[in-house]
Formats: sequence, structure tokens, C-alpha cells
Amino acid sequence: MAEETADAAGVWRDEPPSGPEANGTLRLRPVRPRTVPLLLEVLDESVLAVVSGEFVHVGSGEDTIVSKGDGWAAAGRFARSRRDPESLLRDARAGRSRHPVVRGEAWW
Repeated sequence: MAEETADAAGVWRDEPPSGPEANGTLRLRPVRPRTVPLLLEVLDESVLAVVSGEFVHVGSGEDTIVSKGDGWAAAGRFARSRRDPESLLRDARAGRSRHPVVRGEAWW
């Protein structure tokens, strides 16, 4: 369950708040047992993909392909395309994509 918080800035623990300006926050409350560990596991896998250089995001808006190194997910026109998403990801990793790309090198 997600509930909107009344004081977006008050959620942050640092004073004065740093980082992006908070224009709204949601407090997540698990409804099913063991949901919090699952959420933390997904977050951990995503952070590891970024830090290890495996994360690749191709496209913009609703038309995207996202890879965390262990597979990919496509949405919008990329999901309907006949072109192999793996080839689009290879082009993105090699710097040859004609689409917007977000990726980075490993941090170590």
C-alpha cells in the first residue's frame, strides 16, 4: 500500500535537505508478508547493475529497453518491433545507438 505523506521535505533526515527538491513523497507499507525483503532485493540488484556497469537504458518515454545484465525488458514500440532487442542493446553498449542511451562503466 502507498500513502501520500503530508510533509514531503519532512521525510528526509538531513537538515537542511540536500539533493533534488521533494515535491511529493509516498510512504510504502507492505501488504503481503516478506514484501520488504523482496523490495530490498530488487533495489540491491538494480544498484549492483549500475555499479557493475551492466545497466543499460535505451529509448525515452514509453519506448524503452532496459537491461540489468541478466536479461532485458522492452516497452512501447521496442516491445512491438521486429528488431532484436539484444542487437539494440549491443549497439548501445558499443556507442552506436541512434536512440538515447543511459549507461556507464563499472565503478571499480
